[in-house]
Amino acid sequence: MNNKITNMKELEELRAGIHSLNSSNKEILKRLEQIQSPEPKVVWHDITGVCSMLMCSTRTFLKYRQEGLIPYTQIGSKVYVRESDILSFLDKHNTNPIA
Repeated sequence: MNNKITNMKELEELRAGIHSLNSSNKEILKRLEQIQSPEPKVVWHDITGVCSMLMCSTRTFLKYRQEGLIPYTQIGSKVYVRESDILSFLDKHNTNPIA
């Protein structure tokens, strides 16, 4: 294995090849990270789902919304709440936390 670089052109080609390989490896690692740790999926619930999770009536849920206790999104006449906001509300208002 007597591989010697005989001129500057070969040296530059080698450097370019190594740089290209390094860039490719970085791109592969970036894609692997995206695959291995995907963004958490946001789950939305309509009024029926929210009331089911909170075990409350639609009127009670309306009161919570009016008091600003639960953030929500309204599209036309439909109301949606992120599941994370519902769970946060439940955690915040839990009177008997389990240790």
